[in-house]
Amino acid sequence: MRISKIWCVAAVGVVALAGCGDSPSAPAPVPTTLQIEPGEVSLAMGASQQLSATQFDETGAPMTPASGGAEVTWSSEDSTVVTIDETGMVVGRKAGSTTIVARAGALEASIAAVVVPVELVLESERSVSAVIGFAGGVLVAEGAGGIRYRLEIPPAAVIEETTITLTPVASFGNAPFMQLLGAARFAPDGLQLLNPGVLTIEFTQAPPTGQIITGFTFSDDAQDLALWSANVNGMTATMPIAHFSGAGVARVEEVGFYGRNATFAEPLVGIIIRMLDVQIEHQQTGVWDVPELIDLLRQWYLEIIEPRLDGAVTSDEVFDAISSWRLWLSWLLEAGGGSVDVRGAVVEALGTEIDEARVLAAAALAQGIASENAECITKTNWVHAMTVAVLQQVAEEFGLAEPGTGLDAATVQAEICVQVHHVDVIFPLNPVRREPAQLVVRTGIGYGGGTPVESGSIRTWITTVGSTDDSETSEESVEVIRRIVPTGETSLTIHLRSCIALELPAHFSVQLNRVCAEDIIVRPFEAEEEDEGLDLSGSWTLVVNNVCQGPLTIVQTGTNLNMSGSIGGQFCPFSASGSGTGGLDGLSINFGIAFGTGADGSGSGLGTVTFQGLVDADGTRMSGTYEGGAGDGTWSAQRR
Repeated sequence: MRISKIWCVAAVGVVALAGCGDSPSAPAPVPTTLQIEPGEVSLAMGASQQLSATQFDETGAPMTPASGGAEVTWSSEDSTVVTIDETGMVVGRKAGSTTIVARAGALEASIAAVVVPVELVLESERSVSAVIGFAGGVLVAEGAGGIRYRLEIPPAAVIEETTITLTPVASFGNAPFMQLLGAARFAPDGLQLLNPGVLTIEFTQAPPTGQIITGFTFSDDAQDLALWSANVNGMTATMPIAHFSGAGVARVEEVGFYGRNATFAEPLVGIIIRMLDVQIEHQQTGVWDVPELIDLLRQWYLEIIEPRLDGAVTSDEVFDAISSWRLWLSWLLEAGGGSVDVRGAVVEALGTEIDEARVLAAAALAQGIASENAECITKTNWVHAMTVAVLQQVAEEFGLAEPGTGLDAATVQAEICVQVHHVDVIFPLNPVRREPAQLVVRTGIGYGGGTPVESGSIRTWITTVGSTDDSETSEESVEVIRRIVPTGETSLTIHLRSCIALELPAHFSVQLNRVCAEDIIVRPFEAEEEDEGLDLSGSWTLVVNNVCQGPLTIVQTGTNLNMSGSIGGQFCPFSASGSGTGGLDGLSINFGIAFGTGADGSGSGLGTVTFQGLVDADGTRMSGTYEGGAGDGTWSAQRR
């Protein structure tokens, strides 16, 4: 017993042996809590801050992986607001709040992270606006400091007339810029341009060299800042504009604030960031990495443009694909910041892709037209025909509507989904000369040869040959009614032309108002008695200027008339009588009377007075105008 105790004491001096005698060893410490420092984070966009996470045992002593603690991992619950790397470096990406989480084995701790909003200040009093349609247009504004902004909207950028506003930006608070060189906001927010526009910024002094100058875009409230292409050349900078609401140029210390452009998704965001890296590298070295530009533009085409153009079916998909193609092409043509050599090398290297994209774009537009024509017929809605016209005009603007492509105006116009029909035309089969008759024309729109349906969006033009009024009349209505009095020799001819009453912009090659129905209707007159017309022979009362009046006697032979009569009265300035001749043509009458002075016709008289006018269809009244004698005026005659 004694010997073993001595051995135990001796052994302790040499090495710690657990279980020696009756004395147990102390347990190894383990992490029980995890703490993040600092306890909260508030950042501006693009700013960074280092975080640390410490593990403590139950006695409050810190632990590390070397002393039995676990490795710490980091995550952000919303990486669009902040990102955090494996070392705990957190970067603000866009305004908002989220939670940062640290984990060490089974332990977890979290803190709140806030990215403060960018404070956008506009020069609203210097904003300019214009209504811009399919043909495009230009807006120019000048900021308080003399910086000029020119926004060019090219043809085929907007489909319908839109009020576009350009407003200079005064400042960005809490933005990741060392210096704002110039920026402008566009409205309406969210407008996507089918054909990219160009923002040109003219500085009052050249930006500093040897520093990072980058373009950027932002949302309406300036919270979604994202890097964007800008070609800075001396006193100007140009930027492609594919989507509203704003863009600008700034001097930055680093480009870590790239943010997330809400307009685009991966892989395009990554491609754009890498292309901007090439631009920034050029600023720092003066050398363009042309092979990298070519590779990135080819990747952009193969991964995004080709699949979109090839897979577009609906008109919305086609517009989206065409917009993507035009944006890619604008970046391609501006590669090298305006350097002719760089652009030439890029265009030459990507010639196959450029040509293939044109073929695919034409096919996509043709597919869009076919899709809209089918929707038009299925839904019996002519609004789809308007989209057909727009798609064809897009093909025209981009040089894709050559004959034989199926996109030329003549082919698209001929195959459009709507047709106008004269559904019903009501008029006597054998009208009676000089007797009024009613013409009723009912119109409708047919879809792909289907049964026409009524539509008030049709205008009908009516022209007659052989009536009292052969002038053209028109009316926009489902049902058009016109009163016609036939006067021709043997028949009445009616020309009907009805067209969709919708006028697209005048420069559109396909127009819905060219979708028409035309008919010519010929109605022979009902057989008449041998006398072939009115007989005006008899006694009449002639009234001139509603003041002078007197008896008028007419003797008619065929269409020839012999006239004799007199005029006078209490308030008539003269009293005269005379005789003359005239003629009757249908309901049209003309005659002349040589008036002398006095009841017997003797004296110098008024001379010859010429009368012309119309006879009522029943032959009991006639009226018209006269000239000669004492002047000119109106007349009428009533059969006694």
